[in-house]
Amino acid sequence: MKSTICILLVTLSFTGFAQKPTKPTSEGGILVGIGYSGLLNSNINSYYKKITNNHFESAVFYRKNYLNNKLTIKYEYNQKAFTSKFQFNETNHGIAEQGLMGFSAKWKYNKNGIDKRNFELLLGAGLYTILGQRRVPDPFSGLQEIDDGYFSYCGVSFDFEFSYGIPLDKYTVGAAWRFSILPNLTFFNRNNVPEFYHAGSSIAIYSTF
Repeated sequence: MKSTICILLVTLSFTGFAQKPTKPTSEGGILVGIGYSGLLNSNINSYYKKITNNHFESAVFYRKNYLNNKLTIKYEYNQKAFTSKFQFNETNHGIAEQGLMGFSAKWKYNKNGIDKRNFELLLGAGLYTILGQRRVPDPFSGLQEIDDGYFSYCGVSFDFEFSYGIPLDKYTVGAAWRFSILPNLTFFNRNNVPEFYHAGSSIAIYSTF
């Protein structure tokens, strides 16, 4: 009996050494980032379009590999906050504060499979809606701020991401240089609500789980 158990243990140990570690075919993650953006509106004074504005973003994502690990698609739910200076009316300037919620899908083709993962370039597009928008005039103007409310319009975004990741056991941590363009492609627009279109980039840190 003892000899049988020993033979089984030795066989199992050799089998374990022969097996290659498996690569994950899907994983989730979270990221946070901060960056700069500029307005794209054609009807806004060029002075304000040249001003760079801060924006913040956070996201949760899910990656899935297809076609024998040759194609990776990254599905993402994100939230972004923009604060942009603009001409409030003919004589006063102000600030537009926006909170956005969006969904996007970005993809990349893995010529060598998923073994080569450190540097990645992902391209994609998504949809977003306005969680809230306020127009705040200069405090010395004496004007009241205008609350445009929730879900005042929806739009299309184009997203790009260049990232570097470091595998740690079953997880990956890294940083990403992210670009987003929110052009004049909107729908479900509420009447009398101005729209603000952006182009910006951010630096984000992320971790898979």
